[in-house]
Amino acid sequence: MAIEVRKVDNWFGIWDGFNCEFLHPEHLNFSEEEIRNYLKENPFPKDPEYSEEDMIHDLIRSQGSYIIPTKRRETAEFIAQMISDLL
Repeated sequence: MAIEVRKVDNWFGIWDGFNCEFLHPEHLNFSEEEIRNYLKENPFPKDPEYSEEDMIHDLIRSQGSYIIPTKRRETAEFIAQMISDLL
């Protein structure tokens, strides 16, 4: 699955290149434990607009297109890589 970052107005979306649509976190079925274990080895980037806890919540409890409310591409790139690694 090709996971990419796409600009959406002032934010970034996580794009599922296989299905040609923005990723829907509810389809990933990641557990909080899986994500936290990944973060032990790969620290989440500091971002004043979007925290590690926000990301975890969004990945395990949100529905619909995954659009990240941050202007920092680094954060979106980290999340895209994490999702690719966990799949």
